[in-house]
Amino acid sequence: MIVFNKAPTNSINPTVLLASNHILTTSSFSAGYADANNDPFSGIKITSLESSGSLEFYNGTTWTAVTLNQVIMKTSLDAGYLRFIPNEAGTTATFGFAVRDSSGLFDTTPNTYTIDVNDAPVVTSAATATAINENSGAGQVVYTATATDVDGSLHCYSN
Repeated sequence: MIVFNKAPTNSINPTVLLASNHILTTSSFSAGYADANNDPFSGIKITSLESSGSLEFYNGTTWTAVTLNQVIMKTSLDAGYLRFIPNEAGTTATFGFAVRDSSGLFDTTPNTYTIDVNDAPVVTSAATATAINENSGAGQVVYTATATDVDGSLHCYSN
């Protein structure tokens, strides 16, 4: 009997939200991984370069620009050796990848990794608070904060 090894597949196109001025390191490429031969996930190949920003790999000494068709093994992904640095907030960046199985086969239908870079909200209210007398009771308003967010409406305030 001849057994043919089949290439793995990946059904997930990850999308993440990245706060501006932050760096994304990820190893989340195997969420939709499947392999007919039960070969485990072993890495990725970059099938299209980043549309904006900088996709970099740590080679053990320095961070270098990722190249087209570069293979990045699972051990490097797990160690955080792949990172994305955005150019500017309010942009969306994408790059393509294909999953790799332990026999060295790649998915023939590459996936797209999408990174939405979010601007931080800007507090627009004054930096002063209202003085409250001691023992004045509960429910006193100390400060009312207002803010704007170019990416959309604000969802919450926290202290």
